[in-house]
Amino acid sequence: MPVAGWFTLPKFNDVPATHWASGTIKRAVLYGVANGYPDGNFKPDAQVSRAEAATMATKVMDRTLILAGVALAAVIMARK
Repeated sequence: MPVAGWFTLPKFNDVPATHWASGTIKRAVLYGVANGYPDGNFKPDAQVSRAEAATMATKVMDRTLILAGVALAAVIMARK
């Protein structure tokens, strides 16, 4: 679930608008799946560690379950 408007997306020092993954990085940050490093960089060309990959996968699954729960609640409420 995007939370745009609640905060300003960070601008990473190492992700110019011309970077091939710029749009995907913005979406990942917007959806709370990924974030940058404390030094203001995202390190888009660095290898992703197993821990980072597992963290991102868990966040995606959590958000998917939340959306599925919302959809199920809507179906239940519609039947009442």
